Amino acid sequence: MSIIHDAIYTAAEDKDHAGNPLIEALPAPREHKQWLELLMQRPAYSENDRLGSESVRMDRLQSILRFHQPGRREIEIAFKIDKCIRWGYVGRNPYLPEYAMKYAAVGSPDQYSLPSYQPKTYGFSILGLSGIGKSTAVEMILSGYPQVIRHTRYQGQHFLAHQVPWIKLDMPADGSIKGFCLSYFRRLDALLQTDYADKLSRRRATMDFMVNAMETTVLTHNVGIIVVDELQNLVGLPRNQAELVLNFLVTIVNVLGIPIITIGTPKALALYQSELQQAKRGSGQGNVFWDRMENGQDWNRFLRSMWPYQYTRDSVPLTDQMAEAFYTESQGIPFIAVNLYKLVQEQAILDKAETFSVRDVHKTASSELKLTEPMRRALQAGRDVDLHHFLDIRPISEKYCEEYGIPQDAPVPRDMREQKETVIEKAVRIVCMLGFTPGDAKKAVVQVYSRQNSQIEAEELARHSVLLLMQGKSSQDSDKESHLEQICGYDNLKNAGLIDEKAG
Repeated sequence: MSIIHDAIYTAAEDKDHAGNPLIEALPAPREHKQWLELLMQRPAYSENDRLGSESVRMDRLQSILRFHQPGRREIEIAFKIDKCIRWGYVGRNPYLPEYAMKYAAVGSPDQYSLPSYQPKTYGFSILGLSGIGKSTAVEMILSGYPQVIRHTRYQGQHFLAHQVPWIKLDMPADGSIKGFCLSYFRRLDALLQTDYADKLSRRRATMDFMVNAMETTVLTHNVGIIVVDELQNLVGLPRNQAELVLNFLVTIVNVLGIPIITIGTPKALALYQSELQQAKRGSGQGNVFWDRMENGQDWNRFLRSMWPYQYTRDSVPLTDQMAEAFYTESQGIPFIAVNLYKLVQEQAILDKAETFSVRDVHKTASSELKLTEPMRRALQAGRDVDLHHFLDIRPISEKYCEEYGIPQDAPVPRDMREQKETVIEKAVRIVCMLGFTPGDAKKAVVQVYSRQNSQIEAEELARHSVLLLMQGKSSQDSDKESHLEQICGYDNLKNAGLIDEKAG
């Protein structure tokens, strides 16, 4: 099947979109129900599948991994992506004089003397736990748009052009800007049968040259948005390298005028909080913090949708105890839950039991999901465990501050009661992100705040709290290298002025 689709235009109702072939060639905007239908995945299944042989049923069990039940977050992301694609083309109408000048100058020295675009929309960031379904959801949403659209004629006029509404890339593990750019050009080559990557790999290209080359291809092929996955790969890179890459992404937005959508685990949160400019670019449509499902209505709906896919001879009912067992072992992470459902049925078939119980769920999780057990237990323990060892699964939902905030029974000075929701909890969050346990962070912040005779900013409060914690750490283990210098975000905190090396 060809990935190139001939343009079919639908007149846009929005006055900012009307008369723009790049927007009118896109599928009509979808409603909530239509997004649900696109994102919902149900593998083929029949009750007769239970009657198959052991080998057939073991093979069919693999299809359970294709099950997907979209939730509220996926729908929210779908609308945001659609908005980014459409509004990213506003101001890039080929029939606008300024665009025509820019397009006509492609490949000539005049191309870079013309003013850059003023973006009509910025992208946004999706941050969530590993296994929560971020990348899968985004790829399914993007599948609702043609990868390449071929234009030949628009409103009775010749219009010969190709349009690439979206490109999805992974951030290289080494954070190389050149590697990122080359992956962009390789993707374009695969779509359009061009040879950009081959030509660029033969020469030493500077960052400016790469941006200019990307601008040329964005103009020539009408690229809509760029999706950058695995943003957390930037965490832990040598000093200033992550900042360089983030600034490069900002340059792409400013110069190319197209939205960038980034996807990452909670590790990536520190990157945005340390770079105000990137945070602005990364939250133009509002960030999406995607946490695991709570043990409630959404979880029960998810399990009820998955439960019919059984391949054991005997039908196992979904009881409250069974639902609780699956939540305990998966901690509300869909990928783990679906995989566990497959594994527990495999064991039931192999053991000739042809059924499974709550005890079997726990037993299978213990034996077959050993690698994820420490992380799952960390999530289950919540505030009582130091989650900085498992940054990819650290909770970052809107309830994060509430969950890790000041306990109700803690002594709270009178002058801080009105501000604790803004200053205290923000300081606790900063200290937690630097690797300290929520319990230690809370104690230090409250202790420091109670000694202040005047108002203090959250960042300053966090700095003093970290120094207090470090004094306690150094007194316990003075021979070891500073814990602060080992933890994620130290360089960013230092560069932001939150660490004063002259202070004791």
